[in-house]
Amino acid sequence: MIRGTDTRLVDFWRWGYSDLVSNDVRSVFAEYLVGTALGVTDSTRISWAKFDLTYQGRGIEVKATGDHQSWGASVGRPRRVWGIGPTRGWDPATNRYADEPRRSACAYVFAHWRGADDAPLGPLDVGSWVFYVVATPVLDERFREAKSLSLTSVQRLVGEGLAMTCGYEDLREAVDGVLGQQPW
Repeated sequence: MIRGTDTRLVDFWRWGYSDLVSNDVRSVFAEYLVGTALGVTDSTRISWAKFDLTYQGRGIEVKATGDHQSWGASVGRPRRVWGIGPTRGWDPATNRYADEPRRSACAYVFAHWRGADDAPLGPLDVGSWVFYVVATPVLDERFREAKSLSLTSVQRLVGEGLAMTCGYEDLREAVDGVLGQQPW
């Protein structure tokens, strides 16, 4: 129960976070999906940390996009892009921001929800997601100061052997493969 009310925390979650098609909620849900695939959801999410997940001691940044938006039909499909701009990442352990903007994670997982419609719970079907895994040095070399990356650009990286694509069930293997290719 929420103290002083007759409601429960689950009521708040249902009210505030049930529309998984909404950009902000879908992004957090994508982080959760990647976290469950990697087995790293045992601690609570920290919203403003310099990367989204820690896997095998390395930072993983998760970005999400989708083919539908919760606010209704748009002309054509929405642009499928992910933000990749360098930032002055915040470290929750030290409560400090980095001195210089950079990409803080070791790898990025770009999650693309290919849902057939805008049903609020559509993203719960993990078969409707495609994941692209890219090592951060590839982004730094190919897209230096770029603030965003398009679906076409990340697919081109896959075609060049510089990124991996997979479904949910193969996500851990893809992340392991990309991290294993880098001299950390």
